[in-house]
Amino acid sequence: ALYSSIQKFIEIRLKKGCSDTVSAVMTPGYPTAIAANRVTVDKDFVKNYLLKFKPTGCEDYGQAFRDAQTLIDQKKETVVIFLCDGISSDNGASKVTRNLATSMKKKFSLFCITLGPGTY
Repeated sequence: ALYSSIQKFIEIRLKKGCSDTVSAVMTPGYPTAIAANRVTVDKDFVKNYLLKFKPTGCEDYGQAFRDAQTLIDQKKETVVIFLCDGISSDNGASKVTRNLATSMKKKFSLFCITLGPGTY
């Protein structure tokens, strides 16, 4: 469901004529968590960058945000869309996002969508 949601979002953006530059962090992503690093999105983004990662049932929100932070150019407007189909404890995620919001101010936007069981 998560990958199909991302695909639909991309299709909508492309139909509107948007040319987005995106990065994708997969967690856990051993040996690497960076699935895509500042690539121009196209209709094959999910197939080319995300499908090589298989679900492992081991989410780590803190590590995901620490990995994402390494890709952010704090001088540029940045939108982080955090999608997850599992559950994790904070593991430092709130500290990372709070620091980004404090240092970047209006240049940082965060949207979190979780599609999993449990309480958050």
